[in-house]
Amino acid sequence: YTGGGGVGGEPQIEFVLKAEECLDPYCELPQITKPVLCTSGRFKIMDCKKYLHEVLKLGEGGAGGSIGSVPGKNDDVNDKNNNRIPETAVEIRCNGSPVGNELSLTFIARTIWCDEGLLNLTYRLSEDYVYTKR
Repeated sequence: YTGGGGVGGEPQIEFVLKAEECLDPYCELPQITKPVLCTSGRFKIMDCKKYLHEVLKLGEGGAGGSIGSVPGKNDDVNDKNNNRIPETAVEIRCNGSPVGNELSLTFIARTIWCDEGLLNLTYRLSEDYVYTKR
């Protein structure tokens, strides 16, 4: 958490957003190229999901075209409707537990993360989504 300095003195937060390494490879998503981000502390988890959806091009069939384009990886995960994966299928976690869409980054940093280092969040496809697509 970096205090003030944002637009209009709004508190900014620097955090890490990385793909989770899952035991179930069907839940994995590609890494984003720049995992260290800085934004408003009021940024909510739903905003993070929208960001990932756009950056990974999930609405267009996955990163770089299709998540299933990696042979043998996530082949059955893609939506039957042009491989589009909805924002709601992305799950963001802190300390291994899913965090709610309405929570802000500042709230998570202060109440869930509770560490001196940068807030670390991971993302993956939700198990509910994956299992309905198998």
